Amino acid sequence: MNRNEEYRKLRQELDQTPPELEYTLTRAKAKADRHTLRKRLIALPAATLTALLVAFVILVNTFTSFAMAMSELPLLSDLAAAVAFSPSLSAAIKNEYVQPIGLEQENNGVTMRIEYVIVDEKQLNVFYTVKTDRYEELWPHRPTIALPDGTELTSWSLMGGAFDADKKANDIRQFTIDFLAQDVPEALRLSTEFYEIKSELVEVTPVNEWQPATTPPSVVSFDFLLSYDRDLVAKGDILQLDQTIQLGDQTITLDHAEIYPTHLRLNLKDHPDNSAWLIGLDFDVIDRSGRRFSGIDNGINASSISPDGPFMESHRIESPYFSHSDELTLLIKRATFLDKTDQRLKIDLVHQTADRLPEGVRLKEARQTDQGWELTFLAIAYEENHRYSLFSSTYYDEAGNEYDYPVSSQVTATETIDDQPAFQTSFLLPDYHQDTVYLTPHFSRYVWFETPIAIRIK
Repeated sequence: MNRNEEYRKLRQELDQTPPELEYTLTRAKAKADRHTLRKRLIALPAATLTALLVAFVILVNTFTSFAMAMSELPLLSDLAAAVAFSPSLSAAIKNEYVQPIGLEQENNGVTMRIEYVIVDEKQLNVFYTVKTDRYEELWPHRPTIALPDGTELTSWSLMGGAFDADKKANDIRQFTIDFLAQDVPEALRLSTEFYEIKSELVEVTPVNEWQPATTPPSVVSFDFLLSYDRDLVAKGDILQLDQTIQLGDQTITLDHAEIYPTHLRLNLKDHPDNSAWLIGLDFDVIDRSGRRFSGIDNGINASSISPDGPFMESHRIESPYFSHSDELTLLIKRATFLDKTDQRLKIDLVHQTADRLPEGVRLKEARQTDQGWELTFLAIAYEENHRYSLFSSTYYDEAGNEYDYPVSSQVTATETIDDQPAFQTSFLLPDYHQDTVYLTPHFSRYVWFETPIAIRIK
């Protein structure tokens, strides 16, 4: 019997009153109608209390599934807390769309245990714990997946490897593996290393004290052969759309939508005459009851496998799968474009000017240091606590030579642009001392729709 069969049997047995407790429960219910909980506990005869305890011990020691329930149920509540940020995963747990796994390995004084998965045809969410008395904090480094025989997989992305200071050592953690062009394999090999994070390593280093980014050495590694019950995977709902629309001055075709338990995908087609690539799409879906499904706050929002430029062909929002609505309406609120002429933006570092910058972005300062040029930009925060990336880490000099800065930018939120809340981001171009630089922006401009474009998709 595998873990899923045990889980289903467990739930069935928990719905039945064990014979050992039938008489005791009847007496307890009768007392509940006449007394408060406190009085009932005081008045409970010693013999009955003893019978309850004996029956409980018998159940735990006789019925494996009951013992499993007593140990697993608290973890389910931990799992629900771990995905509270995700309406889709929370709905999956509420609808019992979760598979217990229970794979465990121990290595070098560290125990890693894969507890559960939430999996559909296109996304695999792996929930695991890491326990150790040997290290202060352990976080994953370079997690990878492959087929069981070691064959590499293509067109996938994985999130969940970054350090999160809010997580405690024994909390449930998560990998989200998103498959772009293929379905989730029936089995795969999940491998990851872990490195130790000590308190002094997570302190923010001022930009003017920049040092090359380094990752502590790995202290332990794990390699799991992970499989799940394919029969329990819900089939996605494919909605063919084939509708061409105008987003400002650009033409986009809504090809089809895919609805899975973990997310909704809206898949698009570009037009060859467009002068800009669609980079982002801000949209909601509303069901018949008016319930709104919006963008994913902490996860994968868009993806592409297109070789023709940075056009993002697939966009994600939270899933309406468990609403079981027979009517869904798409509401497009904003489109983000990268003009094809804006793939490199020139910054005059000496005079602190730019030919052009992305919409809502300002160059605040360019300061030369012994370590290189330090750049500071301001960007409008269109939503509360909203931060976004302005440029890629790749940049060029006047001769076209390519560079890369291996350090994350620092972000603060104490500025304004045209009386709008803004955040400040700073980064260093290490060992770069030339007078000009060409940055590669993530976007050029927005197209806003005061009245959202409404399209019935189901």
